[in-house]
Amino acid sequence: MYETKPLKLFEKAKELRLKHYRELMTAKEKGKLIMAGSAHAPKDLVVGIGEFEQICGEPWAASIAADPELSRRCLEAAEAKGYKRDMCAYMRLYWGSMFLNVSPWGGYPKPDFVLQSKICDSHGKWYQVVSEHLGIPCFITECPSDESQTLTKTRTTEYMAAQYADAIEWLKEITGREYNYEAMVQAVINSWRTKVLWSEICELNQAIPAPLSQNMMLALFMPAVLEYHRKEIVDFYRELKDEIKYRVEQGIAAEPNEKIRILHDGTPPWYALDLFKDYRKQGVAIIGGPYLFYNSGLWEVTEKGDLKPMKPIEEMGLPQSTKEALWYRALMDSVSVKYSTDLRTKLMTLRAIIRGWKCNGIIFHINRGCKLLTLDNMQNRLALQKDGIPTMLYEGSMGDERDWDEQGVTKRLKIFLGTLTG
Repeated sequence: MYETKPLKLFEKAKELRLKHYRELMTAKEKGKLIMAGSAHAPKDLVVGIGEFEQICGEPWAASIAADPELSRRCLEAAEAKGYKRDMCAYMRLYWGSMFLNVSPWGGYPKPDFVLQSKICDSHGKWYQVVSEHLGIPCFITECPSDESQTLTKTRTTEYMAAQYADAIEWLKEITGREYNYEAMVQAVINSWRTKVLWSEICELNQAIPAPLSQNMMLALFMPAVLEYHRKEIVDFYRELKDEIKYRVEQGIAAEPNEKIRILHDGTPPWYALDLFKDYRKQGVAIIGGPYLFYNSGLWEVTEKGDLKPMKPIEEMGLPQSTKEALWYRALMDSVSVKYSTDLRTKLMTLRAIIRGWKCNGIIFHINRGCKLLTLDNMQNRLALQKDGIPTMLYEGSMGDERDWDEQGVTKRLKIFLGTLTG
């Protein structure tokens, strides 16, 4: 039995998330602009035009997905407009919220503009519909896959940085405001710091016993998804890293009976976060996975095949110009999406996590709600089985409970985990 203690900063993480939504829902009253876009959208570029809040698409949709009644209303509203169930579940939830003017926090606050980063087909069309439905200006950048494993400037990062320079000119044009380039550069620095700190926190979960569970991490990574560009968020993750280091040093565990460690690949079903609760008593620790590590982190795969956090920006060299800041912004985006858009990188990442985080097996979520994060699951499963890694898969959707077979998934879990725990 390992010692367990509540995480001191857990409530602060939840408060930061709630603060984001309070500020968003009152933004217009305070004279702030509202931006629409995904978690990958380059929101630090918007800092240059002044105070703003973002309707961050994926967390917005995930919060709706956690409420089955509201979720069904939003999904059916999107379907009534002709959007089919095989489309991105987050996208349909978001559209339904917009069409019905509903959300877990009240209505849907109308954004002033869309700034979006396209990492898959859905991410582009998602906000084209938002722009057309609301009659607001829209700028969509493209984040193509880049197989390079280096940190040098590539054609991809140069291409993306050029798009971000165009986005700044567009922001100036549609708002009629002067642009504060120094504020933007500082926001990019904050973004890098937040993401590296989160990666370092995830790396601390290599310890035995693991100081964090997947469900704890799902709450803790959210401020970095919503507002990674703010200094307040950087400060929070510095404090959180210190607390997790203390837990590692003292042997404080997330799961008191940890016996086996499982990697979970894919977005969780937000309406079924208690999926693994019954197995904690049997000593099962879910230590996270690429979804949690990459969506708020910055990683590189070393020549030895290990997964390591990128260097702090101070070691990389602080950007001294707008051009350098935009390259850092492009590199962050390229690295963050590489694991989901490049098969070679994804398999290397899974192998590195299994080895570095000492996992006894892996569970794949075949997510009908997200084709991008599911497209290579079967190939990766076969490759890992050849490595001798126990694997399991279950079908579902991160956002549409109608695609969920609770009894079937529970049965598969019982059999799979039973073979590992004895």
